[in-house]
Amino acid sequence: MNVINKEGEIMNDSLKSLNELFKNNIFRIPNYQRGYSWERKQLEDFWEDLNNLPNNREHYIGMISLKELTSLENEEELKLWNDASWLLNRDYHAYHVVDGQQRITTIIILIQVIIELYRQMNINKRHDEIIINNTRLSEIAEQYLVKYKPNSGDLIATYLFGYEVDKPSDDYLK
Repeated sequence: MNVINKEGEIMNDSLKSLNELFKNNIFRIPNYQRGYSWERKQLEDFWEDLNNLPNNREHYIGMISLKELTSLENEEELKLWNDASWLLNRDYHAYHVVDGQQRITTIIILIQVIIELYRQMNINKRHDEIIINNTRLSEIAEQYLVKYKPNSGDLIATYLFGYEVDKPSDDYLK
């Protein structure tokens, strides 16, 4: 993963797990990037890579380039992130995905599909009662998909990955 600082310099060029990538970070695909465009061939290749992965091995998804946005330098851009302001004030970091958006989008869709499958298989259980590999389903959703503002019920939701607000792909992804 590469993180580009405000001067355009690469700050970090290290391998990170998906868990590390999403820890206290929020990602948006900026308006200048294209929408999701993977077709059947790319999805089949991705699925084949996952199916052929030996047990206890990790899958390298390729390089992901990120541009960190800070409130002082990017105030106008961060206005498009209005649903995330409460998290950005709580030690979360905002990033534009400069390269790798197709891969991250596919992973997020896969995680959502797995969560929905487990919910359907356990229709009589609350989401926080469903466990996958010693982790509550609700924790997985909160780690990779959406966080709900405390004391707001489900009224204020922030998606951890998406497109900037004026992009039609964002509504479709949600």
